[in-house]
Amino acid sequence: MQPNVIGAAVIERARLIVNELKNAEQEAQLLREGKTELRLGVTPMMMLDAVPRALQQFADRHPDTRVFINEGSVPTLCSALRSGSVDIVLSRPDPLFSSAPGLDLQPLFNEDPCVMACPSHPLLSKKRVRWEDLVHEKWILPPLQTFTWQNFAQAFIIRGLLPPEAHYECASFHSSVRLASRTSALMVAPMSVGAHYESLRLVKRLDLSFPGVLAPISLIQRSERPNVPVVNDFIETLLTIFN
Repeated sequence: MQPNVIGAAVIERARLIVNELKNAEQEAQLLREGKTELRLGVTPMMMLDAVPRALQQFADRHPDTRVFINEGSVPTLCSALRSGSVDIVLSRPDPLFSSAPGLDLQPLFNEDPCVMACPSHPLLSKKRVRWEDLVHEKWILPPLQTFTWQNFAQAFIIRGLLPPEAHYECASFHSSVRLASRTSALMVAPMSVGAHYESLRLVKRLDLSFPGVLAPISLIQRSERPNVPVVNDFIETLLTIFN
């Protein structure tokens, strides 16, 4: 039998309490041993630059802190955050999950998407690429309703163009880049992803501008998060770098 709404809320609260008690016990033991832990929930793109840069500065002050990095989708990470399995989440927020009661969002920075193609793609030799030139190209696209897909579709719609359908649909940026590097299909991804894989000479970015980003990369935390000094310090590091 499935629990009703009230029952589900009670179960979630009980799970959080159990996890917080377990975490408090572990933190007390670590403090007795002179050790600390930090548990991060991140989407894969955050590991290309933002999180490594923050951890580099954080490690200077906390060289002995053990860091656990949990990569996943926004729904999975927000569920882990609500249950107390991770301390904070760094991602572009999904309104269906990250705006739920009990979670607070703090914007860190905006990141535009970019269009990428294999280095030999004919479009790269054009002096000026227009969105009209892209309508009939083959595309590698993320699943519908993701933030990247929404920005992709909006770029065509505001110009009175019908957004192309996916010839290949793929949720992984890494897999999409590998596919783009071997085919004539174009792909769309956050700018940090494009810059990273362009530096590896797998793809090149087209000179195109996108409409405004739908949601900034954000720090997501529980409204009643325990006051843990090492977590507070990492959050301060993030705010110093990106604000």
